[in-house]
Amino acid sequence: MVSLNLGLSVLIVISFLIVFFILKRYFWGPICRIIEDREEKISSDLEASRRLKIETELMFHEQAEIVEEARKEAERIVDAARRSAERLKADVIQTAKIQSTVIIEQAKKQVEIERSKVLESIKQDIAGLTVYTTERILGRIMTSEENAEIVNKTINSMIQ
Repeated sequence: MVSLNLGLSVLIVISFLIVFFILKRYFWGPICRIIEDREEKISSDLEASRRLKIETELMFHEQAEIVEEARKEAERIVDAARRSAERLKADVIQTAKIQSTVIIEQAKKQVEIERSKVLESIKQDIAGLTVYTTERILGRIMTSEENAEIVNKTINSMIQ
């Protein structure tokens, strides 16, 4: 059996209490402060992490808005460029139509002028031939009034 020694037990209890009070007095406070400091650091790090997460989410949403805005602006620019190109195309087509109309009108006028010149030349040739033929047939030289009358009759009969 185990025998109990009262003196030794008291000495062990007193030694334990002395060690306990020494530990409590010199080590327990610093250990608690270290633990509290560690808890505070962990809490502040968690809070900083939460703030960073919130800031990151805000920045992400802001960036998404900026990207969406940039996309919309790009679409507006492309649409404006497309409309501008269509207006330019319409202007070029309209200008080309106007120029072609002017060119056609000028060509018609030029054709009419050339036609008039050719007709005048033909009239003169016919008048000369008519006078020459009439003089040959009649065997005499005709007066200018007779020439004019014969030429007018011949030209009028050819035009109709």
